[in-house]
Amino acid sequence: MKNKILLVITSIMLLILVGCAGLADYTIPLPNGYRIDRLSAHQIGIYGEEPVVEQGEVQGNVINYNYVPPKVADIWWNDNYIIAKQVTLQSINGGVAEPNEEQFAFWIVDMHAHTVYGPLNEEALIQQKKLFNLSEEVKLIPIEDLSDLRQ
Repeated sequence: MKNKILLVITSIMLLILVGCAGLADYTIPLPNGYRIDRLSAHQIGIYGEEPVVEQGEVQGNVINYNYVPPKVADIWWNDNYIIAKQVTLQSINGGVAEPNEEQFAFWIVDMHAHTVYGPLNEEALIQQKKLFNLSEEVKLIPIEDLSDLRQ
């Protein structure tokens, strides 16, 4: 009888643990104090330790540490820049945000100036890469492929 009770309690605890929100959330550290934060399935963004700088200064009374809004799907970085592909989220069924895999934008983060450029289409991304002397070495990696870097 004790074993059955113990088995039932263990099973219930396991179900509760597996069903808890947030267990799949993670952080992936990037150079210079930047990171990828996964807060839920579609809330994956790029954050920094310093506020975003726009036009040479922090704007207004709001200090923003979110450099690339959700949903970041792919990323590339070196010591100076982060390039991210963002899948557009749209409201469906009473305001629930779902990704639209056909709509996306690109973002470039200058990690030393704490400046973000975007949203960019593919043509604008190519132009910005030329301005920053980023060659064809840029190959975006799906976020799911970075599992060994998760914390």
